Amino acid sequence: MPLLFALSLSKNKITGTIPFTLCTLRYTEILDFSWNHLTGELPHCWSNDSQIHVLDFSNNNISGGIPNSVCSLDGLKSLHLSNNNLSGVFPTSLRNCKHLVILDLSHNNFHGSIPDWIGESLPNLEILKLKSNKFSSYLPPQLSTLTRVHILDLSHNNFFGSIPKNFGNFNAMKISKGERSSLFRELAFYVEYVLFVTKGNEQKFERILPLINFMDLSYNSLSGSIPEELTDLSGLQYLNLSGNHFTGEITSKIGRLHKLESLDLSRNSIAGAIPSSLDSLDYLGSLNLSYNNLSGKIPYEKHLATFNDPSIYIGNYNLCGPPLLVNCSKEKLEPTTPASDGQEKDVWLYLGIGSGFVTGLWSVFIIMLFKKRWRVAYFRNLDDIYDRIYVLVVVNFTRFKRKYQKQEN
Repeated sequence: MPLLFALSLSKNKITGTIPFTLCTLRYTEILDFSWNHLTGELPHCWSNDSQIHVLDFSNNNISGGIPNSVCSLDGLKSLHLSNNNLSGVFPTSLRNCKHLVILDLSHNNFHGSIPDWIGESLPNLEILKLKSNKFSSYLPPQLSTLTRVHILDLSHNNFFGSIPKNFGNFNAMKISKGERSSLFRELAFYVEYVLFVTKGNEQKFERILPLINFMDLSYNSLSGSIPEELTDLSGLQYLNLSGNHFTGEITSKIGRLHKLESLDLSRNSIAGAIPSSLDSLDYLGSLNLSYNNLSGKIPYEKHLATFNDPSIYIGNYNLCGPPLLVNCSKEKLEPTTPASDGQEKDVWLYLGIGSGFVTGLWSVFIIMLFKKRWRVAYFRNLDDIYDRIYVLVVVNFTRFKRKYQKQEN
């Protein structure tokens, strides 16, 4: 098959290992074996004699790492290896894939950090998916030098620290219809697609993929405040920062994300009021602010009035107003006022009385504990009092009994 342009055998339940003969297909541009049951490792036989543009072995059971020879494919633009059992650190072999446009390594077992060289070495990258791996590091600021990236999915890893402020420099996310790679137009026999979660559901994007601006950093261990520089990404349509440890407040500049269709900030520790500037997001169709520390009245007017599902705000115990069934009382709307001078004096008076009583009681107890004479005298007095009360009760009872018997006679 030396002149075969495209070989697509996806979804055929193919088993076994990947044959080395695939490396001999010199004129094949598309190699698609996705959604099969292939095992073993990726072969180490690729060379610059091949003209492969698309290599898709996603959704198999391939293990091991990514061989260095993969980037010997000078024309490689799309590499799909998601949903396998690949492992190791971020492959240094990818450093030489200068023309790579799409890199999808999601749902594997890669660990370690994202290398600093990624921005310099992969200048043409537009789609980067590392979702559901075991990466554990700070988010490298060098990621933002991937100025052509318009789909970034780093969700479900162990990234920690804050979001670098220069994440507002993804230039491709600042425009709604930027100049995209010709890859999406060249492949007549193969439709590029990406799966990602938007509006709470996993969706498949194909033909409109070049038009999507997407950032998902959800379910990591990121912390600190959400940098307002993210609002410079005015063409961003989908932003998911849920399931982290973010604090601080939602910036009022959020209204600058005019193209935003889905915003998920749930399951963080974000505090403060919900900014009314969310009203200006006319394209917003999905909003989730649940399980934070937000407070005050929900800005329920204009476009936000269309979000009538209370689950959007659930878990924020100091929020009030519709669509929640919690009325905005004065205490909900105003901060707690400090106590007046009179109240403070009363408090100190009661504290003084209470502490004096406790101190006196403990003083008597301690003296009796260490002074035997005092202790003996104290209990003798108790015995005398007991005897007197006993005699008094018996005498009075006897008198009452005699008087009662005389009346009966």
